[in-house]
Amino acid sequence: MRQAVATRKRRKAQKLGVNVEVLFRADIERLASHWRLRRLEHAARARPPSRRGAPSVRGMHA
Repeated sequence: MRQAVATRKRRKAQKLGVNVEVLFRADIERLASHWRLRRLEHAARARPPSRRGAPSVRGMHA
């Protein structure tokens, strides 16, 4: 998720009075490396499945 999108989602949650922490892939990799969680580090570095054919979420409001 792009940082700009994450910032908007975080602000939206704050308006609702919900605490949200957005973790990016780099954050998970760093934590897994620090705590020597090799399986998590490997999973974080794996490429996500292709979104080819997935419906577009552009313009949808959640």
